[in-house]
Amino acid sequence: MRVLLTGAAGKIGRVILAHLADRHDWILTDRRPVREARGLPFVQADLGDFDARARCCDGRSAAVREEV
Repeated sequence: MRVLLTGAAGKIGRVILAHLADRHDWILTDRRPVREARGLPFVQADLGDFDARARCCDGRSAAVREEV
């Protein structure tokens, strides 16, 4: 499954990747850089920007959003 993970630099994002990084085709996004991207594609973006959100979601089957 092709999955977008928003908030990838946050605590929950890191936990999700620690357990599921090898199970899906991930793209990571956050407003701040991700220190442990595990070699996965990363896009630094503010998802409040419609165009940035559209680029990140393109071709993805699902999205996992870290809510604060």
